[in-house]
Amino acid sequence: MIILNFILFSFAILLLLIFLGIGIAILVLPHDKLKYSLFFAPFFGLSYGTFIGWIFFVNSIGTDRYVYATLIIPFIALIVGIYLRKKDINEVFRPFHKKNLILLGICACLFLFISLPYSTLPEFSTITLGNNDIIDYAFVSKFLMQPDFHSAPQVVFERNNYMLTNQYFSAYFVGSYSASLFGVEAYSLENILNYLFFILILPFIYLIAHEIFRCKNKVALLITFLVGLNFNLIFITYQGFLGQLIGTGFFLGISFLMLDGMENRPLFSQTKLYPALAIMVYGLVMSYCTLVPIIFIPFFV
Repeated sequence: MIILNFILFSFAILLLLIFLGIGIAILVLPHDKLKYSLFFAPFFGLSYGTFIGWIFFVNSIGTDRYVYATLIIPFIALIVGIYLRKKDINEVFRPFHKKNLILLGICACLFLFISLPYSTLPEFSTITLGNNDIIDYAFVSKFLMQPDFHSAPQVVFERNNYMLTNQYFSAYFVGSYSASLFGVEAYSLENILNYLFFILILPFIYLIAHEIFRCKNKVALLITFLVGLNFNLIFITYQGFLGQLIGTGFFLGISFLMLDGMENRPLFSQTKLYPALAIMVYGLVMSYCTLVPIIFIPFFV
């Protein structure tokens, strides 16, 4: 039952992130990238949620009060996107074609593998290798659910200032938003979010290997699998560095879009990738802004 609940919550959060962003992906991705909508959707959805959540946060309104209302805009975006691009809508579901089922299988198996230490513990436990960041994420996420600046202890103000100056808001927000929607405590989802965003970066590895570096499909899948077993990434995941994991997803998404634009579009200044890039850059800044110069300086050069 514990493992079943873990899988159900993981799947529910994944569907939530996809729902929040799939309509945006359909609207902003150019025609030849529409087939990757499901890969971009969780990060587009997080960017949308972060933007809306920030507006409410600065007005001291918690996610418990507005979480259901924010589902309306993604639903409208999905309907509009399907209407405007109905001729190409089948492209959105290409990841489920036979060719890509192996990629999805790799991601699912790696997710179950890295989550074993957590999913076999008592329900809704919270573990790391000893790093305290997971406590920080759980604490601030809980605060975002029902912010009360007048009654909050001093440590909340300190964490709030830290959050404002270092721009890790989306990593805090995704915990509070999911917890408010599913009616659980924020701390109970922290490990799930770490494992989930670790897996969500792997499709971008595949796209970069296959589309940019022109690796054969089997080679790109092997690279994706090996990255999924990379010690450094697993170490970051088990340490609970959620902001870094989310930022890495945005980082790789930006890398793919920019490399594709430089290679395949003669006039990069006229590329239709700009709306998607803008969304990804916003998400990167709001999740782990340290990565911004690391990605843009090399591309600028």
